[in-house]
Amino acid sequence: MSSNADQAGRVQTTIGPAPSPDASAQRPKRVDRYGFRIDQLTEVKPDEKARQTELRRVKKWQAMFRDWDRFSTKNLKKLKQRVRKGIPDKIRGEAWWKLADVDSFVNTKLKNVVFEDLLAIPSEHDEQIRKDITRTFPEHADLSPTSISSEEGDSTGATKLLHTLHAYAVYDPSLGYCQGIAFIAACLNMYFSAHHSFVLLTRLFDSTPPNNKSLPKYGLRGMYIADFPMLDASLFVFESLLKQFCKSEYAHLHFLAANSPIIPSSGIDWELKPPPLSVQKERAKNSPLLCGEMVRVFANQWFLTLFFYAFPFRTCIRILDCFIADGTKALFRVALAFIQLIGTPLKKYKSFEELLPALLREFQPIRGDGDMLIKTAYSFSLSHRHVERSLAAFWKAQGKSPKKLWDVSVQDPPLTGQVKTDPQPTQDNLEGDNLREQKEIDENVRREEEPKDGTEMEEAPKEETKMEEEAPKEETKMEEEAPKEETKMEEEKEVKEETEEDEKKDEEENEKASEQKGEDKVDEERQEGTSLG
Repeated sequence: MSSNADQAGRVQTTIGPAPSPDASAQRPKRVDRYGFRIDQLTEVKPDEKARQTELRRVKKWQAMFRDWDRFSTKNLKKLKQRVRKGIPDKIRGEAWWKLADVDSFVNTKLKNVVFEDLLAIPSEHDEQIRKDITRTFPEHADLSPTSISSEEGDSTGATKLLHTLHAYAVYDPSLGYCQGIAFIAACLNMYFSAHHSFVLLTRLFDSTPPNNKSLPKYGLRGMYIADFPMLDASLFVFESLLKQFCKSEYAHLHFLAANSPIIPSSGIDWELKPPPLSVQKERAKNSPLLCGEMVRVFANQWFLTLFFYAFPFRTCIRILDCFIADGTKALFRVALAFIQLIGTPLKKYKSFEELLPALLREFQPIRGDGDMLIKTAYSFSLSHRHVERSLAAFWKAQGKSPKKLWDVSVQDPPLTGQVKTDPQPTQDNLEGDNLREQKEIDENVRREEEPKDGTEMEEAPKEETKMEEEAPKEETKMEEEAPKEETKMEEEKEVKEETEEDEKKDEEENEKASEQKGEDKVDEERQEGTSLG
């Protein structure tokens, strides 16, 4: 076993924005909880009520961690409800780790991978990775150009990001590196060490379908490999779902796209003056647009960067919560929700050339309202069957088989050796790492200082000591198990009350939404009548 492998098992994990003293010294004083400069990224300071709400949610999540097997199977509905409300930032790293079932993935897929050995292997992508570090989140204190000095060495954030991306590029040489990966890795680095970030990133890139499923839960690797098969498929599926779930918004987008030279398959040349409306309608009716081409011009970066490129970080972190919990389907939900929420102003645009900049960067109040975006995203009755049907249409149109499209897992890892992936990161592990290491050192010193002559004398009372140690075990076990049943009943009662309360709120919100929808429909009919008149 190599010394590198020994070091890999002791890589420290940082959950939450807790940089090293050197890194924090380089940071400007005014940064938000994620490390972004407040003068560039507007951050509303949470009030006391919000702080108390988050503390309550932390306690609920910690209770779920203690009984994770039950919550992740028998009480999955409550678990997902809490994910959609937003995972508390303090325990977000541990929640992601459990939601992605990383421990099982490590035992099956990363048995022969040694993180430190990956770092020791040169990569042809390192130069490009270094260039992209400052382009990923330039407004972040640890990743901005001013925080990285080539003479004194990279900042803590830059080093972690470089190590994470380098390790994956070496682990998966057929993919290597793509700039979109840097956004995801940089986000993971804010909650994990470079080692743990690499492990979770590899989990998100895994393209192996789970049991009884035809699609992988995440499968992000297909977004970045040659020909971008999953990106093409995702854009095709998104446009198909847009046509099903946002019919009026889709109709307007399609009308503009069919008359726009921006869309390659439209066949429209640049025109000095738009033709009459009747001509434009005829074009839209007989449009040769390929499914997926219309949304590609604005949604390409949404899927490549999991929305990090185009939405505020505080919103993207909520999207990532849902993605890790629910898989790729969550990305389609969010994309549909955004188009629906901008539906009214969207219809005011008369050309795709005017609309495109707005789709890329405007509508900031909607982009920044994570609660509204996630709530709208899960108002759609979207199932796996909808996604699978759209994918089947994509495969048929492209002449590709599902197996070839999704079988994009890493076949042979470049290294073999003993398992050296770190244990599951928890807040207790982080706080106790230094203490445990110091205890181990003290214990080793004590053993070395003990006289060897007394070894035989110590052997004699071993049985007696063993009996003394085991004697109170049964009593302790009974004391520990006694309140378990009572605690379980209290938790079940609490969950039941919360579920009933949530269902009641959902019913009230649905009623309000139905009323609003009816009013909107009446307004639309009035507007149509006015325009016809």
